[in-house]
This record gives sequence, structure tokens and C-alpha cells, in this order.
Amino acid sequence: MRIIRIFSVAIVLSLSQICWAENDTTVQKGQDQAIDSRQADADPPGTIDGSKTPELISDFKAYEVFFRSIAVPGNSSEFKKWEAKDKFRRAELSDEDTASVIEILAEFHAYQMHLQTKHEQLRKDGATDAEFAKLQSQADSSILSSQSTLQSRLSPEGSVKLHQHIMGLKRKIKLLSTR
Repeated sequence: MRIIRIFSVAIVLSLSQICWAENDTTVQKGQDQAIDSRQADADPPGTIDGSKTPELISDFKAYEVFFRSIAVPGNSSEFKKWEAKDKFRRAELSDEDTASVIEILAEFHAYQMHLQTKHEQLRKDGATDAEFAKLQSQADSSILSSQSTLQSRLSPEGSVKLHQHIMGLKRKIKLLSTR
């Protein structure tokens, strides 16, 4: 199936409100679909359970889950922005750093919507696997770029606090092998 992971995750994450609803999240490698772990009867072979082995969850995957589950459009209502802020309030950032995170994630969201539009057009056009792989590479690059932007725009203390918070999320992620 030619669905790249950024779009399947975005849809499912909005349903589960992962990481901050005090329940676990499961993400499938390859397809990257997040589900509430209470729905999974048994973990298939190859599952990486962050609650048991958080060191096996990559920093990239932790940032990806954080970005995709919190990013809201820049023109969102104050309530939506408040909801997003509430999801990382435990990082205890300053008001200025919190505003910067919301702004950076709004930029991330806008780019993800651009990629989603490109993905839909590629599907309609019957694109090749190589074209989808290129789009996936752009999606991955946007995560790395947003991570770098966070580090450069936040205060040194805020950057450390947010990184620690995101690394703590690894304990709430499961990666299921689909291969």
C-alpha cells in the first residue's frame, strides 16, 4: 500500500491523544499507526515496548510522536492552543518558551499539510514508489528541522527541559514490527 507514515499517524494520533492521556501508545514500524495499547491483546514478536526498554525508542521517533500529537494550525482558537500547551505543561517551560514551541509546531503543522496535499496528488497521479520515498524523506527532514529549530529558539534551560520531557515520552511508546 502506498500510504506514507506521516499521514496515517496524524489521523490516528488525533483519536488517541497519545502520551498525555496517561495511557500507552503503540506505533507500528513501517506503517507507524498509533493505537491505545489497551486495545492490543498481545504484542507481536519484534515489539519494542518503551515502558520496558525506552532506550530502544529512537530520539527521532520520540520527537516525531511529540510533534504530530501536539502541532496545531497557527490560526487555531485559543482553546486549541491551550490544549496543545497542556500536553507539555509538565516540561515547566517559561511563557516565552511555551509560546515559541506553539509557534514552531504551527510551522511544522503547515508544512505537514503541504506534504499531505502533495501525497494526495501523488496518489491521484499514480506516482512511483520512488516519488513516495522522496516525499517521506521530506517529512522526516521536517522533523529533524523542527527539532533543530526548537533547540535554537528556546532558552538554553527551556531547550533542556523540553528535551527531557520528550525523552520521558519514550516510556509511553510501543513500536510494533510489521515486517
